[in-house]
Amino acid sequence: MIWIVGGTSDTTKLLDLLKMKIDFSKLVVSVTTDYGEQLLSSYKVKIIKGKIEKEEIQNFIKKNKIDIIVDTSHPYAENISKNILELIDLEEINYMRYERAETILENTYNFESIEKLIDYINENMKNEIILSTLGSKAIPELSKIENNKVFLRILPTVESVKSAIEHNFLPKDIIAIQGPFSREFEEEMLKFYKATILLTKDSGRAGGVLEKIEVCKKLGIKCLIISRPKIDYPNVFEDIEDILKKLCK
Repeated sequence: MIWIVGGTSDTTKLLDLLKMKIDFSKLVVSVTTDYGEQLLSSYKVKIIKGKIEKEEIQNFIKKNKIDIIVDTSHPYAENISKNILELIDLEEINYMRYERAETILENTYNFESIEKLIDYINENMKNEIILSTLGSKAIPELSKIENNKVFLRILPTVESVKSAIEHNFLPKDIIAIQGPFSREFEEEMLKFYKATILLTKDSGRAGGVLEKIEVCKKLGIKCLIISRPKIDYPNVFEDIEDILKKLCK
């Protein structure tokens, strides 16, 4: 049985490749959000929705008779990956990680964590117009920004918008929209909101980070990036096609 740790567009790409190669009754896909589940709604595959806590992983593997794990979780959703790697025996379970290629981050300011990024803003910036593309999980920390105007670009889900409102962001400060976007769109959005600072992550080409960096350089906008968590993954693949070959041997 194959467990695909999913919830991103990378998961759908893998399933698109697998659907003509593997019996989907041999797959189980885990997602943590309604959005992740909606991404997979058109696939006839068993979906487990909800956060799988660390203490539940071994039971999940045993219950579903998992012998292969394909980790396509988001580069910044590191906890599930760390927990799996801590608990599994790599001699018994074949673990494969799909990792989006990291981007060469030029003309950017890079931070190890959102906490350090927020501290930097509060210590060094005032009266800036900040557009955050860090997503809804960052909202609690973003609400701590002082003396600057913050616009949130988040997914158009009830949970995301509710979180923003609960943390005292006004409706006019919330941009609920789904990407990725073209370079032209990114440029027009930054111009429309008169942004002077952009906050983002290195989510790879699939997440549109290159477009953001290039537009910021063109417009003279500071681009502040949260670096990826550093995890020593075994069996890393940057090409989904290579995972397909391994699974279909």
